[in-house]
Amino acid sequence: MTTTRTRNRWAILAVAVAAQAATSSLVYGLPFLLPAIRSAEDLSLAQAGSVTVAPVLGVLVALIAWGAAADRFGERVVMAIGMTGTGAAAVGASFAPGVGALVVLLVVAGVFSASISAASGRAVLGWFGPAERGLAMGIRQTCQPIGVGVAALALPPVAQHADYRVALLVPAALCLGCAVLVGAVLVDPPRKPAKSVEATRSPYRTARLWPS
Repeated sequence: MTTTRTRNRWAILAVAVAAQAATSSLVYGLPFLLPAIRSAEDLSLAQAGSVTVAPVLGVLVALIAWGAAADRFGERVVMAIGMTGTGAAAVGASFAPGVGALVVLLVVAGVFSASISAASGRAVLGWFGPAERGLAMGIRQTCQPIGVGVAALALPPVAQHADYRVALLVPAALCLGCAVLVGAVLVDPPRKPAKSVEATRSPYRTARLWPS
């Protein structure tokens, strides 16, 4: 493996971690805004909880579709679209005219963010050989706690000094910034052509199996 390829694959891993951390700061970081959402929108605890879980619902319904899209179109395109869509939906949520629109836009953000879960792992596995995949995937899996940690440190202070809607612009900016990184750095891993598999005759039809 060449030095250039080695350097590039570590850069791709770094972008994959950053992208997943950015989406995690929104999808799993919203509970840190729950007190601010309750206060601003005059919601019960259950109602505010429904708002904060909205992106997770979007992730749930879209993961399989994004995985199929990554198979067909490649990881770079899927991740770039997903990061851009997540950031744009988060910006829209910060300007939503009411709670209903806020929930819808957060679900949409979750739908787009699911693309990163589906495609980033595939990109990492494609660029790292069997001897390093455990290390690479272990590094990649740090993305969620990193994203949640960023949300815990950044979102409550912004919500306290401004508004929870302003705080939503923090993960939005992270996602849009990572969309640029994905477009600039990420390269789809090489794919081996599918091997044709000949139909194998059933062993139960061979004469040796049955006594004459």
